Amino acid sequence: MLYHLFICRHAQAQNPTFNQPDFERQLTPQGIKEAERAGDWLQQLAVKPNLVVCSKAQRTRSTASIIATTLAYNQNKIVADVSLYNASEAQILNFIAQVNQEITTLVLVGHNPGVSGVVSTLSGTFQGNVPTGSVHHLSFECAGWEAILVTTPIRYEAYLQAAY
Repeated sequence: MLYHLFICRHAQAQNPTFNQPDFERQLTPQGIKEAERAGDWLQQLAVKPNLVVCSKAQRTRSTASIIATTLAYNQNKIVADVSLYNASEAQILNFIAQVNQEITTLVLVGHNPGVSGVVSTLSGTFQGNVPTGSVHHLSFECAGWEAILVTTPIRYEAYLQAAY
């Protein structure tokens, strides 16, 4: 079966402040534009996700919501999972491995450094610190999500936000 993973780093968020918990940081106006451009790129690829997931942090929920709107994905079906908040590479990979194999197109919005680690591991190429608002598409021909760690992707492409 062909599985498509679209892993995104949340769009640019407000800098942390003493008075605002990290969990509640909002997208900046530039971050909103980044999320819109990421959604536009996915729309150009004609992506039809079976599942959109993100961490419960406000910045990932906002990024996922903007992307979902662009893709005509039902907002009420976005899964915000606390285990993805600042998750490590291993935690994200474990989460993906547990996705139902009937889900063939997954959009996941997360945080660094976990997102950068997952993209580097799955693509087989060190990606460094992936930028905010970036989207990485990996396609796998395999038996299920749990097999992606031992499967070479048949396709890797990325949308990286232009410098501003």
